[in-house]
Amino acid sequence: MDNPIQVVEGELASFYVMGVGGVLQSPFHVHSTIFKVWQSGILWNEPHYAQTHLVGNGDTAIIEATWDTPGRYLFHVHGIQEERGSMAVLDILEKDSKLASIENQVTAHEASQ
Repeated sequence: MDNPIQVVEGELASFYVMGVGGVLQSPFHVHSTIFKVWQSGILWNEPHYAQTHLVGNGDTAIIEATWDTPGRYLFHVHGIQEERGSMAVLDILEKDSKLASIENQVTAHEASQ
């Protein structure tokens, strides 16, 4: 948990989740938000909203989320994986953070192309 993923409040974060385990499925959970899920990672599948999404072995999902309140939030897989330390951290930064200014520069550059 020393290197959290950093996201600016209100900005869209995308996760590409893959079930690469052996026997257990992966109930992927993100704290403090409802996220949008594209089942099997296929954008033409009808998305749905969830707090936890089950990713089967060999399956994928695209998950998109935003947070409106800066802070530190967890995401992880529920079950025995969680009990064995499968926990990660998101730092949601304020809009005036250094990361926000970097993202704005990238967005402006992409728009000029």
